[in-house]
Amino acid sequence: MSDGPHAQQKAQDCQQELLRERTLERLEGIVRRDAARSATEHHYSWLESYVERLEGKEARSEYYTLLEEERSR
Repeated sequence: MSDGPHAQQKAQDCQQELLRERTLERLEGIVRRDAARSATEHHYSWLESYVERLEGKEARSEYYTLLEEERSR
């Protein structure tokens, strides 16, 4: 394990990415299960917009991190 000045941020970024991946896997499993139960075709546009919101949150997180760094100088 690294003890450098950015180790904590790297660990936090890694945890966020793991959480995002697990969430997407669960959502995809739900969609697959629902699609298998239904004989008709469904469109899951909500899944795409959810992924976009997740990615947007990540970008805002980086922005606020940079903002905090600037403010603490």
